[in-house]
Amino acid sequence: MTDGLEVQGLGVVLRGRAVLEDVSLLAPRGAFTALIGPNGAGKSTLLRAVLGLVPAGGSVRVDGVDARVLPPEIRARTMAWVPQRSALRASLPVHAVVAQGRHAHGEGPRTARKHVDAALARVGAARLVDRDVATLSGGEAQCVLLARALATEAPVLLLDEPTAALDLAGSLRVLGLLRALAEDGHAVLAVLHGIPDALRHAHRAVVLAGGRTHAAGPMAEVLTPARLAQTWGVRWVEAGAPAFDPLAPGTP
Repeated sequence: MTDGLEVQGLGVVLRGRAVLEDVSLLAPRGAFTALIGPNGAGKSTLLRAVLGLVPAGGSVRVDGVDARVLPPEIRARTMAWVPQRSALRASLPVHAVVAQGRHAHGEGPRTARKHVDAALARVGAARLVDRDVATLSGGEAQCVLLARALATEAPVLLLDEPTAALDLAGSLRVLGLLRALAEDGHAVLAVLHGIPDALRHAHRAVVLAGGRTHAAGPMAEVLTPARLAQTWGVRWVEAGAPAFDPLAPGTP
């Protein structure tokens, strides 16, 4: 399965500074692709550029179609977005927030509610359906945003640090869900900071550093000890399970 999200030669200039330069990547259907790299590499900006939220050069294609010429309602059914931080501020019931993911489908409330309930159940948050989003914890709000994305039924899922507000059990559940969604045929591209999480759950990796693509491909080929040392300045330590410790300054 090779269709999915394809980015070629993407560049972003913000306030006169090149944030991304000539970035190319493939996030195919059937694979969970981890977007990883040091802080400030441009990972969040890349996702926003793919979605058209910031101006960018280059091309973005979904299943071979130029995403930038799609009408807004079609694009909303093609790519779903889970931001890093919840912007849920209004006093709304959770089911109304998740139903926002169905707006582009133009269906009635009863049909939409079936998709809402299914999406909340899949992220393990069915108990929240009637809660006011203003009362949710950060982790609960993140699950609601993920449910809203799933409710779109978009083939491409873009997520910016989806586990940042979650506890250990919640993180494992969401990462497992993302892998399952990919294996069901979605193209999943998620910013991850935890290298062990990426190694355990993702099929592929894209390494972004200094606003450029440094490596992309199957996980085992991308996250090598040499690349970890070069990009993050850490040494891979095998002690029952992968762990990391800082390299001394100046260590190659």
